[in-house]
Amino acid sequence: MKYIFNSIIFSLIPLASFGAEVVETCQLGDRPAHIIQITREHEIADSYIYGFQYGDTPPYIYGDPNTSRGLSVHIACAGKKQHALVVFGEFASNFLQGFVIVRNRRSGKLHRLDFAERSPPQWLYIGRDETVVVLPAHGSVEYSGKKYIVYRRANRDGAQAAISGSDVLPPSEGFEVTQLKGAKPR
Repeated sequence: MKYIFNSIIFSLIPLASFGAEVVETCQLGDRPAHIIQITREHEIADSYIYGFQYGDTPPYIYGDPNTSRGLSVHIACAGKKQHALVVFGEFASNFLQGFVIVRNRRSGKLHRLDFAERSPPQWLYIGRDETVVVLPAHGSVEYSGKKYIVYRRANRDGAQAAISGSDVLPPSEGFEVTQLKGAKPR
């Protein structure tokens, strides 16, 4: 009986007290200070609470532990010349939610482009001044009749995302284009 009681007590201790597991590391610039890490902790069934480790970035990827609990989460450090962190999965929505984080080379600041759709992202365009994520429009009510949903965000403070439907992929001039089919599940 004592063994069962101790097992129950130890299973109630938060996993954070044992440290979060680092599941991806991505160097967004040319210095060690530009490394961002995605962590996970507090496993329940197949879900975890996901967080960041980067300077003074808020610790949870969606602001608090409840909205940062994810299932079937995919994470990738994408790009060859300029890296971007790509995260998407099932969070607090009936859509796939995700984001891309890039570092502005001139200002050194991180910029985030959030998206939520029924399909996972397929292409990432990293440019000097703009980040673009392209997703198939399967099942989209708003963009039915279009082949792609395109999310764009300028890589500067205060910029807002622009979302549009398109039948063609955006032009690649001025961008490093990465196909994202290989994002690893975490």
